[in-house]
Amino acid sequence: MKFCKTCLSTDLRPQAEFVSGICLPCRYSKSGAAGDQTKLKILREKFKNSRKSQKNKGAYDCIVGVSGGKDSTRQAHWVRDRLGLRPLVVCSGYTPKQMSKTGAKNLSNLISMGFDFIIATPAPQTAAQAALASLKNFGNLCKASDELIFDGAKNCY
Repeated sequence: MKFCKTCLSTDLRPQAEFVSGICLPCRYSKSGAAGDQTKLKILREKFKNSRKSQKNKGAYDCIVGVSGGKDSTRQAHWVRDRLGLRPLVVCSGYTPKQMSKTGAKNLSNLISMGFDFIIATPAPQTAAQAALASLKNFGNLCKASDELIFDGAKNCY
């Protein structure tokens, strides 16, 4: 077993790649904060230019799919506050037995922070059928909720 010299991550992860004893994430992070600021500036310019070229300006610039997990709030804020975009937040609501209290609280917090929301919640039987079809077709139970987010996003304009 190999360990990264920087973070002690092992080579047990799928597709782990070490160069001179350093893992890929550590090599990427050493690419420099100045480079990250340049990339962020370029990304902001692209969005600014695409907004100018839009003929039909809607209320939202993009869609951020969230689950209520720990990264959902960060993603929504990053898109709104760092990129300056107007996101529509979309969530595929799980059946009540699957939604945790923390997840519901996190989604409520996003709404209270001023984000517009669309939540698509299938009936339990529909959710079970979609999960089974996702498992058979893609080998992934969660693909069904991803599709709800994408379909909801396509149909909201």
